[in-house]
Amino acid sequence: MRKGKTRPDAFKWLDRALQMAEDAGIYVIIDLHGRRPAGRAAISAPASEDRNQLLSDPACQQRMIDLWTRIAQRYKDRLRCSRL
Repeated sequence: MRKGKTRPDAFKWLDRALQMAEDAGIYVIIDLHGRRPAGRAAISAPASEDRNQLLSDPACQQRMIDLWTRIAQRYKDRLRCSRL
């Protein structure tokens, strides 16, 4: 999500994973506790550049709220899906 916009294919892989889980009768929990800033690879970002600013940056907080709102709206009718 960049500047309030979501890529058209943003939920493509999550949709697929949820459908596979539903088809198999598996319950799913969506958890974003380790979200990294867009474009940051886990192995290439120095620790000093990859600090979580969710608690200190209002813009990051709003993006997280917006993202969870989109997730909740998109998957609210999935019977085997919980969001944390």
